[in-house]
Amino acid sequence: MKLVSTFVGVILLTFMTFTAQALTLPSPTNYQLIATGGDINLTFLSKEAAYSSDLFLVGSPNVILNNQTAVIGQQFNLGSFQAGIDIVFSLFVNDTGHQFFTGPASSNPDNVVHALFNEINGDTIQIQISFEDLLNGGDLDYNDLIFSVTNVAVVPEPQSYLMMLLGLLLLVQLKRRNQH
Repeated sequence: MKLVSTFVGVILLTFMTFTAQALTLPSPTNYQLIATGGDINLTFLSKEAAYSSDLFLVGSPNVILNNQTAVIGQQFNLGSFQAGIDIVFSLFVNDTGHQFFTGPASSNPDNVVHALFNEINGDTIQIQISFEDLLNGGDLDYNDLIFSVTNVAVVPEPQSYLMMLLGLLLLVQLKRRNQH
């Protein structure tokens, strides 16, 4: 029985280490954007893509920008959002017909993360979003469309919290068993 407890403990510690690493920005997995309240402003920063891509805010049929025609520094007001609203962007690659989303790999047709998040500190906190536009991750350089947004926060997906909590509860139970 002690061998089983040790084995389970090692597996849980390995999982918790992986989970803790996944929560460190920038990470390509398990993050979502949440509105913090107020107007969300988007600024086009750059692109290195040969393909033409349109950026959308999921839930809106309107194209925000095209990566080939937008001008660096160009700004777009996406409107006002209540705090706590999930904000998801999609990148439609016109040349291939593929569409990719911010958020977890499971959001995308190839089960690969296509958007990375980085925090930019300045006068106001901004989140930089960098997209990869090729199926199966392409070259994974995440420079095919880069923009920043204000009034959003990057948070772990709810299932990450749940898995971490379950792991902690199992460790507490194992500790209790070992003490008796």
